[in-house]
Amino acid sequence: MKIVENKSRNILGREIIANVNPGTKIFTDQWPSYISFFGDQNIYSHNFVNHSLNFVDPVDGTHTQTIESLWSEFKRFKRKYGYSKQRLIY
Repeated sequence: MKIVENKSRNILGREIIANVNPGTKIFTDQWPSYISFFGDQNIYSHNFVNHSLNFVDPVDGTHTQTIESLWSEFKRFKRKYGYSKQRLIY
């Protein structure tokens, strides 16, 4: 995990390019920053799910449940033990 200044297209795009290998298949929801960034490049394969319609795309099976589960575990850990920014990469 990495702390970022905000969730803008430029910040997220910079972090994705710096930390994700070209050609990686990436699954997201329809957060506007993701749609904008991935729509303007051809380095990554991008699948997304429209949560206003469903949680799993019925055509290609795209979902974000794995990362949602990770966030849930992180929040549970944070409530129980607290956390220090020094332990996270940033």
